[in-house]
Amino acid sequence: MFIQEDKRQKPCGKKKIGIIREELSEWTSTDKWNRNQQMIDMTMIPEDVENTILLEFNKEPVGKRSNILNYFIQKNLKYLMNYIEEF
Repeated sequence: MFIQEDKRQKPCGKKKIGIIREELSEWTSTDKWNRNQQMIDMTMIPEDVENTILLEFNKEPVGKRSNILNYFIQKNLKYLMNYIEEF
């Protein structure tokens, strides 16, 4: 869909397509392509980074139990106040 429907798209000739292909082939053979692939492709995550991510993900959240009552009061969690000792 075009922004202005009364206008036509400019045709893309063979010369312009050739220029685009050359630029694309130059770009894909550079370090930028490899860097982007490493950032996007989940199979290319370094093992030490993967282990660090998994360790952080599996950690249980730590918080002060003394803040629970204040949180329940702020959020108006009257029903859960009956079970506050379970938290």
